[in-house]
Amino acid sequence: MKAMASKGLRKNKFTEMARGFGSDSSSTIERIRRRSDSYVEDCAIEERGKMARRWDARMGRYSCVGPEGLRKNKFTEMARGFGSELAPATERTRRRSDSRGVALVLVLLIVVLLYIIVAELVTRSNFDRFTAENQAVQIKIRHALRLALLQSLEELREDSENAGGEGGEGGGLAAGVGAVLPGAGEAAGAAEESEEPSDSQMDQWFTPKAIYNGQKIDVYVRVVDENRKFNILSLLSPDEDFAKLSYQRLVRILDFLWSDTEEDLSRGDAEIWARKIDALLKGEDRNEHRPKPPLKSDIQGNEYTVPFDIDDLALIPDIPREVLDFRIVDNEFLPGLRSVLTVFTAISLEQGATGSQPEATDTGSSEGAPGSGGTGGEAEAGAEASGNEGSGGTLLGPGIRLNINTVHPVVVRALEADEDIPRSVIEALLEWRNEEDEEAMAEQEAQNAESADSGLLDQTGSTEPPKKFFASLEDLNDVEEWGNLPESMAKERLLGMLSTKSHVFTIHLAAVYKRNETGRAFSITRMRAVYVRMDDDEEVIFVPLVPMHHVEGMSIHLPDFPEEVDLYESVVEEGDPFAQEEGAWNPFLPDFYDPRKREESMGEGR
Repeated sequence: MKAMASKGLRKNKFTEMARGFGSDSSSTIERIRRRSDSYVEDCAIEERGKMARRWDARMGRYSCVGPEGLRKNKFTEMARGFGSELAPATERTRRRSDSRGVALVLVLLIVVLLYIIVAELVTRSNFDRFTAENQAVQIKIRHALRLALLQSLEELREDSENAGGEGGEGGGLAAGVGAVLPGAGEAAGAAEESEEPSDSQMDQWFTPKAIYNGQKIDVYVRVVDENRKFNILSLLSPDEDFAKLSYQRLVRILDFLWSDTEEDLSRGDAEIWARKIDALLKGEDRNEHRPKPPLKSDIQGNEYTVPFDIDDLALIPDIPREVLDFRIVDNEFLPGLRSVLTVFTAISLEQGATGSQPEATDTGSSEGAPGSGGTGGEAEAGAEASGNEGSGGTLLGPGIRLNINTVHPVVVRALEADEDIPRSVIEALLEWRNEEDEEAMAEQEAQNAESADSGLLDQTGSTEPPKKFFASLEDLNDVEEWGNLPESMAKERLLGMLSTKSHVFTIHLAAVYKRNETGRAFSITRMRAVYVRMDDDEEVIFVPLVPMHHVEGMSIHLPDFPEEVDLYESVVEEGDPFAQEEGAWNPFLPDFYDPRKREESMGEGR
């Protein structure tokens, strides 16, 4: 009763206070009173039970035990102390604190994903742009190379026409095989050569030069006559004596090619290579894995194989492929087999090919063997000289005979053994064609008296004096050592293998694309084509034997005596800076392979 009385007095007291401050203050005071600790104690036992059940129902989900349960009971006590309205807000705050940072992680993942997508788009677009630019550059390079090829052919045509005007007959088609094959005799060869113009190192086409200059693209050309090389089809001659002689010549060529270098072949290795080449041509090593290639030059029942190119020698396992072209070994330029061997000079007209544009085939075969049309022996040559044409058709030009003005020094040294023809005689012939022609210099000085030029200006900008050359085989007697050489079978054989004309040419092209002004980044595109030049009374005709195609091997223009000169010494040292830049960037000259020369030329040229 006392509790009831005190409760009633306290309520009346708050009621009186509420009446004094208004209804709003009354409700506020009532909430404060309910928060007090004595409020629950003042209530009756029944009312306390109801309040407990109401709180338990409202906060039942927090009635767990453990640390989490204690934390939830703490929130329950707080809710009981500050009113039920704070409980839901407190729960939301706790849940929000538990999930804090998830949004940041999601944002970072989205940013990374967007970065990857954008980077992929940028990379792909740049790649497509670079691909389009490279394709455009390749198209420009192909057109520039094709233009350079046409200009080279036009230069060869002009050379033949000018020579034909000076010497009468412009080369012409060979009237018979005997006049141009070994064994025909010195008189017959000399008589024929005296009426024809000659090709020499002083011709405009002989020197490598820049033939096209465009925006960042320079095209250089080197024309090599195949008549300076030994034709391996000589091994297939039906004349056994001549075939054996050709085999011995091939062995000597392989033995001399890299002499005095670390890559020098022994005599035994040279014979092995020559025997393998002979077996390849005669089809002795053919099997189901290496069948005979189908060629137009094949004759039914003939097992001989005419190689399409010197590249076919790579089919021989004993011959490494890298020896086919030029190599740089220990700062030395080593010529490849392509520099001394060929298969293109034994060219004859097909039977029935008439008109101004006859068809030419790289066969050299006639009634059973390729050698009989372009590699026949002395007896067969003598028969042809009498006027009887072989059944294989008319041979073009000098055939397999070697142009003494351009022949590779290794080839001419290997034609005869040293005991038959002294080496000093061959060296005298090579030195004579490298001597300065005083008469030509005098004529040149007279012509250029007004301009004060003392020599011929080559394409690289240096003044190169004119050199001697053999206008005919009779001029060989101007060399004292040759004139004093007694008559012999060896001398007659050697003279029968020589000529002063060239009719098959390999045109080497190289396009240099400079990607920047400094020239540190550049690319080279190399191509090659083989043409045969046929002259008649009306026009000069070029027939492609091998169309222009991409190649990887190097081709370098070297002097006859490279050991006597510094190959890296600039050949345009006295020229202007722009001429030095052109010479240093010519892939057919040794200077190109010295990076310091290129950098110096770029700096001086600028």
